Amino acid sequence: MTRKSIAHLEGDTLVADSSDAREILDMIGPVIHLKGDIFQVHPRKNIPESEKPTKAQKQARMENIQKAQEARWQGALGGKAKRREK
Repeated sequence: MTRKSIAHLEGDTLVADSSDAREILDMIGPVIHLKGDIFQVHPRKNIPESEKPTKAQKQARMENIQKAQEARWQGALGGKAKRREK
């Protein structure tokens, strides 16, 4: 989301007025105005179901499991558990 003071519409495209807004718009791609305050940006890359879970999804899942296990151990030990070093 950007403020109206740092970007404006030219036709159906959102155009940056400041360098900060320009950086953001360059990062997310072209922004198209649909209606009112609703805009559409570039779609996410479609990954076929046969290629899921991706390496990033597997890594994120493992990190979340480790966080949950650490929280469980800290609760059981009264907050005295230490994180294992990798």
